[in-house]
Formats: sequence, structure tokens, C-alpha cells
Amino acid sequence: LVAVAATGPRVAANYGGGFEVGDSSRAISGMVETAQGIFVAKSDGLYLFDPTGASWNLLPQLQGWAASTVISISAVPGGDYVLYTHETGFYLIKGQRIAQIGPDTLITNQLIPNFSGTEPRGGRFRETVIVGRYIYALYQVSGHTYILCGWVPPNGDWFQPIWHTMSF
Repeated sequence: LVAVAATGPRVAANYGGGFEVGDSSRAISGMVETAQGIFVAKSDGLYLFDPTGASWNLLPQLQGWAASTVISISAVPGGDYVLYTHETGFYLIKGQRIAQIGPDTLITNQLIPNFSGTEPRGGRFRETVIVGRYIYALYQVSGHTYILCGWVPPNGDWFQPIWHTMSF
């Protein structure tokens, strides 16, 4: 249930009735406000409330996902981008554009036949922090946790970060 204040200041008396978001048996794990509206993260999807109060699920393919899934959401400073961490992937959203941007999506980070490299892949993002044009992340693969750094060059595309392993 999400309640929105109709006017300032943000005190209990100024909040109206709440809006249901997705499956009411699933807890809200995060909310972020951008110029597009309010993003609400749950294990069954990522919901967007626009300024008119309308809402929709941006990732309906997640509706059957387990309620125990831990997810997080964060806004990219100075932009209308939202990062959404879910067990199914690491998503970047801007407007109607939604894409997975983790290291597994890069053509340069795929398996090489007859070679066992050390670059992690096939894992799960656990936590992320954005500092300027850097994305720092805890990435877990088969019981090992890595610290990754994704960098977006100046004038670069947030949908194509450059990933490096900082430690493992």
C-alpha cells in the first residue's frame, strides 16, 4: 500500500488513501522518486506511479517470482534512470527502455571454451551503490562474493557500463 501526500508539508493529515501495488501479500522492498514518477520495488515486479496517480508493472514477467526474493532499487543521481536489482537480473530503466546491464549481458564477458578465467559471471547482484558515474556492487557467484565496479564514461550510455572486478 502506497500513500501519497496531496499537499505539503508531508504530515499524516495531508496523506490520502493508499494505492494497492501488485500482490498485496508481498512487501514493498524499496521506493524511489524521479521526474517520471514513483518507482515501487516488490518481488513480483517493478511498479511506476506517474504524476496522475496511474500505475503499472514495468516487469510483468516477474509476477510469478518467489515472495522471498530480496530486491533493491536506487536512482541514478542527476538523471531519470533507475537501477533495479532482482534475482532475474540487474535492470536499468529510463522511460520505456528497460535492459539488463550486468556483466553477464556483455559479449566480452562470456565463457571461453577450454579456459577457466576469473571474471565472475552467472551470479546475483546483492547490493549496489551509485557514486557519480560509478556503480559499486556486491555480486555473488556460487558462494563467492565479489566487489564489482561499473563505470559509465563521460557522455557514455548508462545502458553500457564497463565492469571490472575490484576484489574477490
